[in-house]
This record gives sequence, structure tokens and C-alpha cells, in this order.
Amino acid sequence: MPVCPYARGCRIKNSFKVEEVSSKEDLLNLTVQWCNKIKRTKYQIIVIGCTDLSITAEQLDSSVEAFNYAYMPKDVYLMASHHDQSGEVDFLYDDDFETDNEFSMILIQRLGELEKASQNLKKKGYYKNWDKEYYKHTVQTRKNLIRSILSWEAWKRQQKKLTVKRTQWWWKLVRKKLRVAERKRDKQPPKTRKYFRKTSAGAGMTKAGVERYRRDNPGSKLKTAVTGKVKPGSKAAKRRKSFCARSAGQMKKFPKAAKDPNSRLRQARKRWKC
Repeated sequence: MPVCPYARGCRIKNSFKVEEVSSKEDLLNLTVQWCNKIKRTKYQIIVIGCTDLSITAEQLDSSVEAFNYAYMPKDVYLMASHHDQSGEVDFLYDDDFETDNEFSMILIQRLGELEKASQNLKKKGYYKNWDKEYYKHTVQTRKNLIRSILSWEAWKRQQKKLTVKRTQWWWKLVRKKLRVAERKRDKQPPKTRKYFRKTSAGAGMTKAGVERYRRDNPGSKLKTAVTGKVKPGSKAAKRRKSFCARSAGQMKKFPKAAKDPNSRLRQARKRWKC
């Protein structure tokens, strides 16, 4: 398959940039940074490679799909390439560049320029040389996304008339698309001494409070604190270890409460015998 003229042109003009990270957290953070600033730079393509092989293809594809719902209205398009997926990386491959693709990566591009170049290539019959599955995975996926979010013509008009109000509307759409199922807020028992302990008594719910909570929230597995002696390796011991670990994180997050021996956090840890 011939190298994409658009990608090759970007390399010749030095209008592409390659970044490398070693963790999936850094990959997502750097992706957001470049999505927000690519249009203010000279670059047309940003390639972010990640050597963290623990990220799955499903995780990578889902992340890129979510980014596209957020950034395609801002003229930015992303593509994913996972290290387990076979095939050459067309955006990088040419006569003097070889890779075994032992890394995952995200490509960030200017959507308007990419789509214009793609239409020109189609008129010239360039895509006839492509494997059908590769064409479907790249070009057709992008066009389907454009149609599902907004038609191409409407999208171009949107770019000219983009306002704060319309931007807010887009973010509402993004949140709606990304929301799998909105979790209902759990019902809490009334804030009375019957259901909640005083801070000096260890804070948290009483036995009656836990029972009320489980009645109001069917399926809940909430239990009272582990306060007595426990057998090593038992369920109670594991619950205590889990709570102490979680509350230790809260101690770091809320240093003021951590320093106050009378705070609810400190009293709760004392009751759990952390």
C-alpha cells in the first residue's frame, strides 16, 4: 500500500511532531494538552507513542472515541493504534522509517485539513489501492463519526458561527454520549443520633443507621465498623485493612483533619483500630 501523500507531505514540511510517554496516564494527559493547542501551532499531525503495554485495545479505542466526541467540533480528530493490532502504521512508514509497532499510540490531526485531503485523494483513486478493512477502520470510521455528531456541511457552518452557547451545547452532548448509566444517589438515613454516631464516639453510622440504609437501598452490602479483635486473614480483618488503607489516603488529602485528633476522620480510624 503506497504511503499516504498527506502524511508524507507533513513529514517533508516538518509539520508533524512525535512525543513519547511511558504510562497510560501520561498518554491521556498529553493527548488533552495537544488537542487543546494543536491549532495554535504549525503542526498538522501529532503522534504520541506510549510504551506502557498494559493498556488494552478496547481501553485505547474507547478513550479516543470519547476524545473525538469532544474535539471533532473543534476541528481536531484522533486515531488510535494499539501494539497488538497488526499492520504497518501508515502515518509513519516510508522508505527510511521502520517500526515493529511495539507501542500504542494516538494520532492527533486537524480535521478540516485531513478531510479536505481525504476527499482529494478519493477523487484521484488513491483509496483503490487500500485494503478494504483498513479503509473501513480509518477513513470510513472518521466519516461515520462526522455523520453521527453533525453532518459535514453543518459542521463547517458551525465552525464559522461557534459561540459560547453552542460550545456549552456540545459539551452537554459529549456528557450524554459518554454517560453509560447515571447512577442514582443513594438514600441516606436522617441525620439523627439514632442513625449516626457523635464524632467523639467514632463517627459513622450506628447499627440502626446501617439497617435503615440497607432497607432504603436494596442490594447494598454496607456493614458496621470492625471494632473488635479479628482473626488474621478473616473477612473482618480484610475489611479493616481496606478501610484503613482508604482512610490513610484521606489523611493525605485532608491534612487539616489528619492533624486534628478530634476530627471525624481521626475518630473513625480510631474506632476501626487503624
